[in-house]
Amino acid sequence: MGIPGPILSLAKEISAISGFNPNELTKKIKNAFITEKFDLRSELAVAHELGRQAIPVILNEVIVRTFYFIRRLVLEIKEKKNIETIDWSKTIPRQNRTIVRMLTIATGTFTLIDLTDATIRGINPLFPAEFLLYVNFIGVGRFAVALGADVSMGLRRSRLSRERMAIYAEQLHLMNAKIFYCQADVWIAAETTEKTIQDALKIMERTSIIFQKSIQETSENLKKIGKYIPDISQMNPNLIEEMSNILEE
Repeated sequence: MGIPGPILSLAKEISAISGFNPNELTKKIKNAFITEKFDLRSELAVAHELGRQAIPVILNEVIVRTFYFIRRLVLEIKEKKNIETIDWSKTIPRQNRTIVRMLTIATGTFTLIDLTDATIRGINPLFPAEFLLYVNFIGVGRFAVALGADVSMGLRRSRLSRERMAIYAEQLHLMNAKIFYCQADVWIAAETTEKTIQDALKIMERTSIIFQKSIQETSENLKKIGKYIPDISQMNPNLIEEMSNILEE
């Protein structure tokens, strides 16, 4: 019997937590250690296998991120024409929709090829065991993480899009209300202007009547002046001559 490894020891500690079924979990842990011989040597073998499987997954991710960085750097250089003015935040291959989608496609393709290879190599009477032996579980896990991140960003984008549309709709409603009030102000101004014009016409009409009366009175007064000329000549002989001089000047 070998030495218990950290994984089995951790499972043993978890089995003692309240809420777990201690009898069943403890029996399974004991059976794995005694019957299945899952000791430290087995855990080291599992860790070695997982490390071996992680190498192509890490290499695949490094290649994808490197291609993204190079492509974005080339686009920035073409746009800015000067390497000193490049926005390096746009070239970093992380936390954006494009790199997440690229990693989802890359890890999905990797997982599909790996599962196809495991299926082909595992075709024999021991197919389930052989299939699991050739499956890259690190790649499957990385694909699940990438797919989850992609779906999460897609849902977040859809939510933000709906919120943006709601804001646009509210702004449009407020703009329509503003236009309505502006139209109401125009009608009020038009009504006020019409009243002002009517008042001005009435004043003009009264002014024309007064002007006509003034002309008529002036004409009558001029006619009356001719009647008083003999009396003026008798009472003040020099008045007519002085008036003539004033009019000539």
